[in-house]
Amino acid sequence: MKGRYRKYDTEQMSFLILDVNSFLKDNPLVKIIDEFVDDHIEIEDFTKNLNNSDTGAPAIHPAAMLKVLFYAFSKKRYSSRDIEAGINEDVGIRYLAREQTIDHSTIARFIAEYSLPIQKFFSKMTYILAQSGYVDFDLVAIDGTKIKANAGEEFYGNAKDFREKRDRLNSKIKNLLNETSITKKERDTAEKKLKRFQQSKKKIDDFLKEIESGEKDEKSKYHLNDSDSTIQKGNFLGYNAQIGVDKKHHFIVSGLVSTNASDRIQLIPVLERIPTVPYKITADAGYFSSGNLMYADLNNMDLYMPEGRGEGGKRRFRNEYFNSRDCEILDSRSKIKKIRCPGGQTLETDYAGNDRGNLTYRFYPDHQKCNTCSKRSACIRGESYKCFSIKKEYLESTPLREKMRRKLISKKGRRIYSDRACTVEHVFGNIKEHFNFTKFFYRKVEKAETIWNIICTAYNFRRLVNLRYL
Repeated sequence: MKGRYRKYDTEQMSFLILDVNSFLKDNPLVKIIDEFVDDHIEIEDFTKNLNNSDTGAPAIHPAAMLKVLFYAFSKKRYSSRDIEAGINEDVGIRYLAREQTIDHSTIARFIAEYSLPIQKFFSKMTYILAQSGYVDFDLVAIDGTKIKANAGEEFYGNAKDFREKRDRLNSKIKNLLNETSITKKERDTAEKKLKRFQQSKKKIDDFLKEIESGEKDEKSKYHLNDSDSTIQKGNFLGYNAQIGVDKKHHFIVSGLVSTNASDRIQLIPVLERIPTVPYKITADAGYFSSGNLMYADLNNMDLYMPEGRGEGGKRRFRNEYFNSRDCEILDSRSKIKKIRCPGGQTLETDYAGNDRGNLTYRFYPDHQKCNTCSKRSACIRGESYKCFSIKKEYLESTPLREKMRRKLISKKGRRIYSDRACTVEHVFGNIKEHFNFTKFFYRKVEKAETIWNIICTAYNFRRLVNLRYL
């Protein structure tokens, strides 16, 4: 081993005056976390990057850090400072740390440096749960939720916004420097303000240099503190947190965090993190795409996923002109693709051209027939000519979409899909409402995902306690 750790005696009873056996009996969550981490931690994952064998102070043992994090998150302590305070306030944390002092900076560094080992531990826990019979992968329900980022609106905007903010800061700094007739107390307050304004101005100056050098776009909006966070549904800066939940005992078997607000591109990454291909998979309409259907079919996955409103060939607005969604697909399997337009014309093409990076079939009606068509006014604007464009993957997935519709309206399909909500929705309710996790306290997507893995692991420990002791 290259690294050195402080003495961490798992057999140490306690410096506290308590009956350990009675304490563990009354605190099953502490007992399960303590035993599970000791039995399944792979110390090499945490030691390989540690180089304090000859010099430097010994580090906190990773087993102690993991135990403290999982237990603290189970007790609604999410910030590093709150966890540090818990070592003096919560007997469970003190016991798991074996009376060692762990400060907030050590906790923050551990989360930042060991994202992959923490993610690996969560995956290993899923494997152990499956081996123990708590998870059977008969049905896995997938869903996502939006979590706020640790990013206020003060440092969010485009180049124009930050130039205006810099001008305001320059004015405030100038006023503070010119102020002379103030008391010592007021002068101390002014010096603190001046330091804060100068730090903010430097942050903006650095960002504007990147704009001027062409590294970033002039009109795009950025957050200077957490550049990975994006605008989510609900108009707030945050991340898209995803989970896969096993139906048998509602354990979380997969989890990730994305900067993309859309669920559509999250389905495959979530499935790839499940250690065993589930027998049945359910996801709501937000995940629907032709690509996801084709992926499930290629990998022989029994997927239950309804078609979204924008995918199903229906007009979304009453005053909308006819478009490709209103066409009937007649032949998507042959080399020559055929559709029927709303006016009744049969249109054909065998070529898919590039349209903004997407391979697209273009269908051109007979314009003379369009001029005499009874639906012309609802189809064509002015004197322009009509062209119906359908993405290649959407057109070629027509048989799969038809198969999915038939599967979902069958008695078996309705029963299986109805299990989705009661499997996954309450998990988010438990995490966000009961345990009040509504905001990431760490910035950047990598740290946010590490926190989400800890949240998922802590949730699974709580489920174990409920199943074993209640």
